Amino acid sequence: MPSSTSRTLIATENISKNFSLKNSNVQALKNISLQVQQGETLGIVGESGSGKSTLACVIMGLLTPDSGTILYEDIDLLNPSRSQRTYIAQNMQMVFQNPYASLNPRMNVMSILSEPFEIHHTYKSQEARKSRVYELLEEVGLNPIWATKYPHEFSGGQRQRIAIARALALKPKFIVCDEAVSALDVSVQTQIILLLKRIQKEHGLTMIFISHDLSVVRLMSDRVGVMYKGELLEIADSDGIYKCPKTAYTQELLNAVLPIDPSVARKKIEAAA
Repeated sequence: MPSSTSRTLIATENISKNFSLKNSNVQALKNISLQVQQGETLGIVGESGSGKSTLACVIMGLLTPDSGTILYEDIDLLNPSRSQRTYIAQNMQMVFQNPYASLNPRMNVMSILSEPFEIHHTYKSQEARKSRVYELLEEVGLNPIWATKYPHEFSGGQRQRIAIARALALKPKFIVCDEAVSALDVSVQTQIILLLKRIQKEHGLTMIFISHDLSVVRLMSDRVGVMYKGELLEIADSDGIYKCPKTAYTQELLNAVLPIDPSVARKKIEAAA
């Protein structure tokens, strides 16, 4: 949770993105403006096709917006210098939805987690890299002796732990989790949520947590933004948006989900730990 003196780490202003299809033009993002404070987890929720993942990809530089600005600290993410690109790549990371597609099947875990060190010329000695990989595996709850294994030898939840370890490899300040638990069984989702919450707290990470599951977003986030058809309809603190939604669409989303008492849900998660 951000402190009262937290500064803005990520800011977007009037971000728009269109996709040209064969017979139509789809406006995936419509003038999205938001701020994420240092140490905060901002949840983004909405149905499929609302623009959540497009927003994540634009912020992370995987897609270029048609208009608008994005700042990380004081860096213009749409026009960074060479040195700023290196800084951005080290400090901004992403965990994707599909743990089966996000890991190279031809690389073992040691190679997967060491690759960022090779790209960014950190932990230059082989021994230092191995030590850091073992440290990362322990941090995400995996046995370091599994570093020689390949992705196909792990379950979905274990693969997502490896993906999280890779995102942490360079000690970033900011991580986007794009539907990071949606492909997992419910029991495994709980484990990964616990892991992400612990890591966020221990490292003081800033996160954007994207999901279509309102219950998960509520448990993970300090504030929640609701997206619909490319628009950010509202954004408020986590409890407030559920107790007093400002738009009819947000209320419809809430009505579509089984009622959940967040205090009960948190107790269940703590018990599972």
